[in-house]
Amino acid sequence: MLNGRFTIKIKPKQKSFTILPLCDLHIDKRAFRKDNSKSVCDIRGVKIALKEVRDNEDTYFFINGDLFEDTNNTTRKRKAYQDGRMTVSTLTTEDEDDMDFIDKHIAPLFKGISDKCMGVIMGNHFKIFSNGDTNIEYLCRKAGLPLLGMHSGFLRLNIFKNKSKCRKQDFWISHHTKTGNKKGNDLNKIQESSNVPIADAYFYAHSHFLGCIMKPRPYLNKIGDAKVKYVPMIRGGGFRKSFSIDAKNCDYPEFYDGEIRPTGYIRFIVNVKIADQLKISYEPQEVYIQ
Repeated sequence: MLNGRFTIKIKPKQKSFTILPLCDLHIDKRAFRKDNSKSVCDIRGVKIALKEVRDNEDTYFFINGDLFEDTNNTTRKRKAYQDGRMTVSTLTTEDEDDMDFIDKHIAPLFKGISDKCMGVIMGNHFKIFSNGDTNIEYLCRKAGLPLLGMHSGFLRLNIFKNKSKCRKQDFWISHHTKTGNKKGNDLNKIQESSNVPIADAYFYAHSHFLGCIMKPRPYLNKIGDAKVKYVPMIRGGGFRKSFSIDAKNCDYPEFYDGEIRPTGYIRFIVNVKIADQLKISYEPQEVYIQ
C-alpha cells in the first residue's frame, strides 16, 4: 500500500470542485475495434467520463482498480511479483503486443489530463509481464499517472486558499473485494469496512454497484461538546457491460441473482466555504450512462 498526496488551490470566487472516482473500467482490446459489440467494456462511457474531466478545469479523477479486463495474475504469480522474484529480463511476444496496445490506445485517453489524476489503484484485474512489470505500472509511466497501490491506499488532499487557509482531507481508496449480491447488502458491506481506516471519505469499487451512503460518526469538539460528522462512503460503479442491460451483446454476460448493474460513475462534488477557515462539505451524485 502506498500513500498519495494531491494539492488543489482554490481560486478567489471558487465555491466547489469535482472528483470523479472511476472504477472497474475493464478495458479490453475489442473495445477499440470498429465493431466493438463483443467488448465487455463500455468504452463510450469511459470516454464520456474522461471528457468531463477534460472539459472542466476544476474536475479531477482517480482510478479505483480494474482498468484492464485481461488478467493473468494467479496467486502464485502475484506472490512472486510482490516478492520481487520475477527476474526474467526478456518480454514475450504477448507482453510486447500488450505494451503496443497501451501505447496506441490507452495512454492517449489520458493525454492532457494526467496532471488531474490523483492516483491509480491496480485492483485484481491486471497482467504481470514476464519481466515482473505489470500493464498498470507500464501505463502509469507512459501516461504520467501516479500509482497509489495494488488494492488500497490513503490519499491526502491538501486544499489551499492561501498560505493561511488550508484544509487537509484524507481519503481511503480501496478496490475492496467484500461485496453483496444486492445493492443494499453491498452498501452494508462497505459500512463494515470503514470501521478500520480513519478517513474523511471512503471510496470502494469491485462490485460494479453505484451508490453512496453518509455514515454518522460521533465525536467531541474542542470544547468537549458531542457532535456528529457525516462521512461519505462511495461504491463507485463501473464500465463493464456484462453487468448491464447490454449484456446480451457480450460473450459472457453475468447477472448476479438477476441484479442488473448499469454502467456509470460518481460525480463527487466538494463544496468549499471560505470563512475564518476553509469549511468542506461533500455532495455525491450518481451518473448513469444512457
